[in-house]
Amino acid sequence: MIMGASIVSIAWIAFWPWSQLKRLREIEGRASPSPDSDPTRRP
Repeated sequence: MIMGASIVSIAWIAFWPWSQLKRLREIEGRASPSPDSDPTRRP
């Protein structure tokens, strides 16, 4: 039982930052326009 809890906690520590990063990128993507639609960008 302790071994299972250890594995779950390690998996949680590995999984949680990635899920937060994915959500953060999604929020940033919705908040800022894409680089192609930026009128101040020079070709």
